[in-house]
Amino acid sequence: MKTPHRKRKILLIGWDAADWKVINPLMDAGKMPVLQSLIERGVMGNLATQHPVLSPMLWTSIATGKRPFKHGILGFVEPTPDGSAVQPVSNLSRRTKAIWNILNQNGMRSNVIAWWPSSPVEAINGIMVSNHFQRAVAPLDQPWPIPAGTIHPPELEAAMKEARFHPQELPADAILAFVPQAETIDQDRDKRLVPIMKILAECTTVNAATTLAMDQGDWDLTAVYFDAIDHFCHGFMKYHPPRRPHIPQQDYELYKGVVEAAYCYHDMMLGGLLQKAGEDATVIIVSDHGFHPDHNRPVEIPTQPAGPAIEHRDFGIFVAAGPGIRKDAMIHGASQLDVTPTLLSLFGLPVGNDMDGKVLTDIYEAPPDVRYIPSWDEVPGDSAMFSPEEQSDPVAAKEAIEQLIALGYIDDLSGDMQKNVSRMANELQFNLAMSYMDANLHGEAIPVLEKLYNENPEQHRYGIQLALCYRAIDEIDALEKLVQTLHRRRREQAETARQRLEAFQASENLPQDISDAELYQWLNGLSEHNRKVWKKLKVEANIPTFDTEYLSGYVAAARGDHEKALKHLRKAEQAQSLRPGLHIQIGETCLFLKQWNDAERAFKRALEIEAENPHAFLGLSRVYLARRRAKAAAEAAIKTLSLVYEYPMAHFCLGRALIMMKRHDEAETALLQAIAQNPNFRQAHSRLAMLYERQLRQPEKAAQHRELARQIKREQQRQQRNRLRFIKDQSQTIHHPHLYRSGSAQQDGDVITIVSGLPRSGTSMMMQMLAAGGLPTLSDDSRAADDNNPHGYYEYADVMRLHADNSWLQKACGKGIKVIAQLLPHLPDDFTYRIIFMQRDMEEVLASQGRMLERLGSQTAASDEQLRKAYNVQLNQIDRWLQARGNIQTLYVDYQKTVANPQVVARAVKDFCGGGLDETAMVNAVDPGLYREQCA
Repeated sequence: MKTPHRKRKILLIGWDAADWKVINPLMDAGKMPVLQSLIERGVMGNLATQHPVLSPMLWTSIATGKRPFKHGILGFVEPTPDGSAVQPVSNLSRRTKAIWNILNQNGMRSNVIAWWPSSPVEAINGIMVSNHFQRAVAPLDQPWPIPAGTIHPPELEAAMKEARFHPQELPADAILAFVPQAETIDQDRDKRLVPIMKILAECTTVNAATTLAMDQGDWDLTAVYFDAIDHFCHGFMKYHPPRRPHIPQQDYELYKGVVEAAYCYHDMMLGGLLQKAGEDATVIIVSDHGFHPDHNRPVEIPTQPAGPAIEHRDFGIFVAAGPGIRKDAMIHGASQLDVTPTLLSLFGLPVGNDMDGKVLTDIYEAPPDVRYIPSWDEVPGDSAMFSPEEQSDPVAAKEAIEQLIALGYIDDLSGDMQKNVSRMANELQFNLAMSYMDANLHGEAIPVLEKLYNENPEQHRYGIQLALCYRAIDEIDALEKLVQTLHRRRREQAETARQRLEAFQASENLPQDISDAELYQWLNGLSEHNRKVWKKLKVEANIPTFDTEYLSGYVAAARGDHEKALKHLRKAEQAQSLRPGLHIQIGETCLFLKQWNDAERAFKRALEIEAENPHAFLGLSRVYLARRRAKAAAEAAIKTLSLVYEYPMAHFCLGRALIMMKRHDEAETALLQAIAQNPNFRQAHSRLAMLYERQLRQPEKAAQHRELARQIKREQQRQQRNRLRFIKDQSQTIHHPHLYRSGSAQQDGDVITIVSGLPRSGTSMMMQMLAAGGLPTLSDDSRAADDNNPHGYYEYADVMRLHADNSWLQKACGKGIKVIAQLLPHLPDDFTYRIIFMQRDMEEVLASQGRMLERLGSQTAASDEQLRKAYNVQLNQIDRWLQARGNIQTLYVDYQKTVANPQVVARAVKDFCGGGLDETAMVNAVDPGLYREQCA
């Protein structure tokens, strides 16, 4: 797909872990003048991160606009293709196009330098240098080859090789800028200068490769990633001023300036890149997360995979400057998922509806006309992305190897390496579950976490996250049972660890009563391995009062016993008071108990610990609403949204506050935004109905939202009774918990009503109901009624080629038409649609398809299991596509219930279609014999 675009050069710079809390004081002191100048001619703001806060996952989200469960990068390492070992995460695991792939198929040129991950490199129109390029693998006097798959095009290898800096090549003054007293350090005992030299050489190499690439000719995008700030912070933020009590004074004096020097060095490199880019370039600087530089710095790092991520902060930085960008302005509510959609808008290209981010229109002097397409992954053309055959699913690869072992085709892969592979595969699955949870898809995360915790009962973090999921979907019995199991297992593990710790300390001659400083010195005297062993045993031997009391309070609150919950939470507070999440939970509990003063104190305490906590601001908004302090409530809600815009409850609270302030039109906008972000937000529908009825005098809209609230309540009650969990693996039944999503309002004559679903899911029956009810249908006699569909198929032949030709679709405006589910993503954006999506038990669908094939004298080589899996994948893709579309309303209809109780379904369909259908005629059109035959 070639789309005309205005000529614009974009320099995208990634500074891993860069944080305004460090940058702002440095700019105030005049120590980052280049960045300061860029901000003065552009915009700046926070960039909200995702969870888990792991860099390869986040930088891939930045480059794709999609969450990790969509793009496929789930951690730092992955199994090798044969499942026998582990390797650094590779570019082959990414399943969706990055921004440079999209630009490639639009005839544009990109330079991509050291992006994580970008190995092996893709053959893009431009230059790609992988994230392994800068790593020095041997001393200076030994060979330093460039591995295969590191540089594209290959003819640049010689020049790029000369651009590398080896740590041993760094001049002394470069080291002294980071550690002024470096010459006094005994490097036989203190090895901390080595990582400084290594990190400094690597980021210098990345910068040199970038400038070299920019000199190779014209380009549209240069994207470069620097990981140095993150590495410097993990190694030396503990020494950053002010000195913490556990840090020895001598170490503090030696290394207190490392982090500051790292930022200043990046500012210097930025100056060179801006000069290369030219004054006409648009420059964007982002970080994937921040890094705690203050009292929130942890003293201990958890001894678990990705444990150092505890040092990360939830907000990175965003800076943009260039032609058409606002000057010296702040933006709010930006997310790392917004970067790629914004880049596409800057290039004049449409945004994919399957992307999870939005265009940051606030950065523009004049907001652009944003266009959309269903998905860039469906657009043909040379994207330079690896083919599906070359891509890999590391977890699936491991499972395939295990099956071959079980079948006896290859030998068992025994030993420690196989344990490492299994542990790493578990981490990938855990990160997948956390990504689902971050997107509020707790039902998706539950089966992943249940499997992990059942197979790894010693991993309490799996159980804790599973508990959060059970609470999110109101599985209270399962939550309580799980927390009891967690407490029991933790006690057993602690006793075992205590005995092992005592034996270990005795073997390493640890004195009984020593000071913190002496303990610090004793630990430094241990080998790295033994230091890790001691820390792990120390953590396991202690049963944290905080964890026990917090989880007990969590269960009590879920049971509705908020007084009991508050008692547990207060005990947790005594044990550990520096956790903002605890104080937010205390505030929530006090809200339930209508203890407004205590609730306000708790939320403000959370903000004292973490000044940019959106959940604490939202808590304050709710407190102020309860006290009828409308202005304060609105201000707190707006502060929440300035930090995280995709927050339906914050929009809802803002709407309530605006109603109190009699700013009714603005309240309508806020409540509609809450519903747009969560179409199943029953309270928002109810509040909006009241607003339309009492203040805005729009009774039709009031009735519509009141009915929506009723339907959502009924659906929620039904799920509560049946204890249903919506999981996208639809191998048993096809079920969606939402009834329908709001789209833009249109006149009926402009709307196309589509009946869809899997083949044999009841689509013909629904078409017959619509026709009987008085809705004109677009169909022909291309397939006459037969034993498979005795009342007719209601098909239109041109639908079969919708993927190739949609020019005829205008004929369907104001009518009903049947479109098989798999063809829905080919609907053009030019129309507004109502989709009635038929749902039926998967086993019945497959059985009905099989009988139809028998009657037709045909057969398929695919088994029911293969078909079931294929349909699951397709339905999941279609569901995500529907969620992303703003011009579609969707009503989900259960086939079995339609046959059993057509009155209820006919009424829902009538309301969905605007109320003009003959409900009685629709009911009479349903043949009760259909379900006995299980044929539709």
